[in-house]
Amino acid sequence: MKKRSRGRYLLGAAVIAAVAALVLIVFSLLSVTTKTDLSLGDTQERRFGWRYEVLTDDGPRPYEPVFEDWYFQLPEDTRAVRITRTMTEDIPQAELMWMSYQDGVEVALDGFQLYTDFPDLERDGNGFVHPDEAQWERIWRQ
Repeated sequence: MKKRSRGRYLLGAAVIAAVAALVLIVFSLLSVTTKTDLSLGDTQERRFGWRYEVLTDDGPRPYEPVFEDWYFQLPEDTRAVRITRTMTEDIPQAELMWMSYQDGVEVALDGFQLYTDFPDLERDGNGFVHPDEAQWERIWRQ
């Protein structure tokens, strides 16, 4: 009986050890991060290929911003700004995160609009939208 008891004890210990090892392996595989954070925000020192265009009283024109920290100054007669960039990075399962304050955002992929803060606004001949104060308030609360 003692040999049978010892055999069961060793078999039980081996099963428990195998289950514990399997749990540890699964946990370690699931806890490995595959996310890559890639900040593409322009600063005065680092540029990532963004194109800036301002709409002034004289119409749209390209603009080369001068940054102060993460912010840039605009010409006084600026009515709107458009900042565009073609994504050239190869990132599987990319996730876009945009951080801004009191701005409107639109996202397009291959010319197809995926998202817009301005779904109900018409565009002028240059592709700019001109929200009034009430429309801005609604956009900022979203």
